[in-house]
Order: sequence, then structure tokens, then C-alpha cells
Amino acid sequence: MVGSGCRTLCSIYLCLFSMQLGAQCIPGHTDSLPGLRQFSNPAFGNFLSLKKDRLGRPMVYCATKDGGLKIFDVGTGVPVLLQQFPVSMFRQSDVINIQQINEHLYVCLGDIWNNHEASGLAVFDVEHATDIRLLDTLFFPQFPGGVSTLFIDHEMAYLATMQHGMLVVDAHDKADLKFISQLTFGNDFPHKDSSNALAYNARGIWVQGNYAYVCYDRGGLRIVDVRDPRAPREVGRYCFEALVDSATAYNHLWIHQNLAYLAIDYAGLEILDITDPLRPKHVSWWHPDTWANPTNNFNLWSNSRGHANEIVYDESCQRIYLAAGNTDAVSIDVSNPLQPTTCALYELNAEHYGSWGLDFHRDVLYLAYIWSPFFPPYSNYTGFCMYQPNDCKLTNLKAVDDLNDMITLQLNGDALHIHSKLNGVNIALDIGNTSGKMHHAQLREHQNPFRLDVSQWPSGFYWCQLIDGRKTAVKCFVKFP
Repeated sequence: MVGSGCRTLCSIYLCLFSMQLGAQCIPGHTDSLPGLRQFSNPAFGNFLSLKKDRLGRPMVYCATKDGGLKIFDVGTGVPVLLQQFPVSMFRQSDVINIQQINEHLYVCLGDIWNNHEASGLAVFDVEHATDIRLLDTLFFPQFPGGVSTLFIDHEMAYLATMQHGMLVVDAHDKADLKFISQLTFGNDFPHKDSSNALAYNARGIWVQGNYAYVCYDRGGLRIVDVRDPRAPREVGRYCFEALVDSATAYNHLWIHQNLAYLAIDYAGLEILDITDPLRPKHVSWWHPDTWANPTNNFNLWSNSRGHANEIVYDESCQRIYLAAGNTDAVSIDVSNPLQPTTCALYELNAEHYGSWGLDFHRDVLYLAYIWSPFFPPYSNYTGFCMYQPNDCKLTNLKAVDDLNDMITLQLNGDALHIHSKLNGVNIALDIGNTSGKMHHAQLREHQNPFRLDVSQWPSGFYWCQLIDGRKTAVKCFVKFP
């Protein structure tokens, strides 16, 4: 049964589930016991960023700078190195950041702390865990200085390329990447003193609609019209007024609907209303008392208790997870954007550990620690940890997005048919009942409709969660005797 009665039952079920596992914020909570940790000698790689595998496998991809790309199995509670792709595969260029879209892994290349290495991009096919293959690399020797991160939108890769601004790469053919365009940014905004050219770097990037939003370090936020990827145009600039003429570092961002969440180093988190992309409006500022106030004094801001860098927004619980340097990681309740509230801290009970990269996927927080003993965030150790946040366990179940309208279920006898109106999209599937998860699968775009044999399943009520990478749908059905 997947009719109106089941929809009502599904709504009731999800409501009860929400009441039982609700998104409670308990300010002051600190978790110092990661479920898993892996640290190693920085001579074998400096952990900068990481991504949990999006195809449902217990694997974590790690960007370890001159240690290359490392892939760990985290399914047994003890990390096991499955595979390593050394920098020799990338013309000796460091591995800086990672993004995964379905079965493709995009790898940012080039040391971002100097101009000794060419910027570059690599693409891997990770569909089969036992046969991970490098599909192509593309290097830009004319743009040395590395790629900090990237964003994929409509098979176009938008690269944040430090002092060389934004690069656009056509990634329709993963085995034949093509350079499309470049856009540099001026350093004349927002401060009177723009003499330190090394402080202006394209660090974070997000594309939504017709616009790319680029975190330009000391240069604030830049808005770029990308309707024509071959001729991008800067059309807007923004900087939080409290930071003007002080040390400023717009590092990373996450956009959800009309709100942009900006990680601005020692200055914490800023929330912007981008309903009008050309005129961003300040909404609120999250900045703990233990973090340095706006200043030009290097000793003050570099020794701040926190340095906000990589950021993830959990739509279902309305939480921001923030890599925060010597504070490790912070969970921030943004259900009321006007009043962001600290929910929990995730930090090792030890000194001289500093985080840089972060991922959050299916209720698990993944945190990368950088080795950086001489520059903020001061950190003497490198590796990664996994935490299980408990301030909100309703991840994805409340995120009944417009994906719901694109997915339909049909139960015919002992066969469950899943129909998708999405084109060219793979979907992760979880089905469970009150006894726990029953099935997990990856619905490939060519499997439409997807047929699942449920003849051996017991009778009862089932919830079905489908994730297309950024949005979540929750459907329900009842299997009768």
C-alpha cells in the first residue's frame, strides 16, 4: 500500500519519530571521545580535507597534501589504508581537497601555500571500490599556486584557485577535461590597505542558480555571474562591516536556499541573506567569547581559540558543522538564523591539535587535522577522527524536500517499484522498519524503474529514504501478509 492512507501513516510516523529523536540543542556539551581516530607522521602526508564515500561504502577519501590521495576502510572501527595514489601520479602536485558526485571523485591539486606547483584537477571513477581508476588530469602551469576547492554544477567544475581567482573547467567528459575560462579578482576591496597581495586568495566556492559565490580571503565575498561559463563576470562584493580594515579571511561557505553560511577564520560564522544575490544582507554573526575580536594584531588573531575553515550544513537538523582549528569542531543550531547557537563542541582532550577539513554524512562527523606547527591553526599532529553527534539524530528524516515529488513508489505483489523523474542522477536508497535497516542500494540512472524483491521481507510498515547527493526524500509503504 502506497496510497493516501499510507501517506497519512507516514506523516504520523515521522512526526512521532521526530518527537522521540528530536533536534535538541544542549549548549555547553563537549564530546572528547571520537569513535575512531587515525594519526600518523606528517612525513607520510598532511591531512587537509576528507570525504565520506557517497555510495554507501565504509570508505573515507583523504587529501594528504604531499602524501597524495589516501583511501581508508573505516567499517571495522580500526582505519585500514585501502589504497594510496601518490603525488607522482599528479606531476608531483600536492593533493589539497576532494569532492564526490555520485561515482566520480574530483581532486584539487597544487600546493596552496606557495607558487611552486601548478594548479590542477584530477577525476577518478570510484564506482567499484576494488577498481578505482584515474580518468583524467588537467594542469594549469600558467596558474601556479594550487586549487583550494571546487564546486560541480551541471557538469562544469568551478575551481577556487588562490591568487588566480576562479577557473572554469568543462567536466562533461570525465576522461577529457577542458579549460573554459578564468576570472581574477581585484584586491582594492574592502580594506584601505591592500598591500599584502598574498592575503587575497580564492579559497571557497559555491554555485547556485546564475551565480558563483567565492570566498576571497582578505578580499571578502565575491559574486560572479556564470550564466556564460566562458565569460564569467564579477557583479558583487561583500564584507562584514565589523571586519573592514581588520585582518580578514573569508575561507569557506555553504549555501542553503536563500542563506549563505560563511566561515571567516578567527571571526567565526556569518549568515547572509542572498535572496537578491547582488545585494547580500547581513543576518547574524556567531562568534564565541574565546575567539579573537576583529584586529590587525597577528599575535592576537593567530592565537585565537578558534579558526573557522571547512563547513557543512545539515538540512534535516538545521545544524552547521564547522572545522574550527584548536576548537576542533563546533555544532551550531541555525534553526533561527537570527540567533545561531552553539550546540556542541567536538575536540580531543589534548593540546596542539588543530582541524582544517570536515565532512558530515549520515549522522557521522569526519574531521581532518592539519600539521601546522608554525602558522594558525597551530597543530603538531595530523590525521582524522570520526564523531557521532548526539545533539540531533534526525538527520535527513525531516528533510522532505521537493525530491519527494520526483520519486514514486509502487508495490505490486512482492515487487517494490521505484520510479524517478530525475534525469542523469544516481540515488542512494535506505529502507527500514521499526526493527532496523533492511536494505541499502544505489539506484543507477539507467535502472528506472528500479525493482526490488521484497517477497522475503516480513509484513509491516516501512520507511524509504532516498538521497540524490544534496536532497532527501522520505516515502513509506506497508507490506501486508
